Amino acid sequence: MEKIIMLNQKMYMAYNEVLDYIKVLNKVKDKLIIFPSNIYLLEYINNGFTVGIQNISKEDNGAYTGEVSAYQAKSIKVEYVLINHSECHEKWEDVLIKINKAIENNLKVVLCTSEVIHEKLPNDIIIAYEPVESIGTGKLKSLAEIEEKINILKTKYQKVLYGGSVSTYNIDKLMQIKNLDGFLIGKSSINSYEVLKMLEVVC
Repeated sequence: MEKIIMLNQKMYMAYNEVLDYIKVLNKVKDKLIIFPSNIYLLEYINNGFTVGIQNISKEDNGAYTGEVSAYQAKSIKVEYVLINHSECHEKWEDVLIKINKAIENNLKVVLCTSEVIHEKLPNDIIIAYEPVESIGTGKLKSLAEIEEKINILKTKYQKVLYGGSVSTYNIDKLMQIKNLDGFLIGKSSINSYEVLKMLEVVC
């Protein structure tokens, strides 16, 4: 089964770096889903990449300076949205509103979580399991611990990814986890050549 590879670029990269990045990864763009800073969304979309937005507002429109709604994102052909990433410190009631807004606007939801979700949600949501202690630290939990959480989540959701310090140093190890549908790769995804190395392992 082909793995899903999502790249969360967070708040990294200047415009000239994005242009170089696109040139390097252009030939493998069909294997990637990119979540860039909002100001670069159209640059990737216009170059034929599949794109997601890093977050959305819980509102449809209005005087919400600095926010972007699901309907605005969809209007420029964004296909995915990250919701509940640990760095965003979301309230659960807001997360649920955002999920509904995304679905109403035909955005595919990638829901980040560090724990098993017991609340019933649409099973076509993509889950990104991200242990808090692994995000940005370079430290992985044991494969057995990760696999246990993945297996529980897989009983409820069709697609479950792993995120949290994924890099060229550990992706071959993480590939040993059964039932894993792919990866949400953070900071290491901003180096296009590192992405190519990881693709060699995954694909």
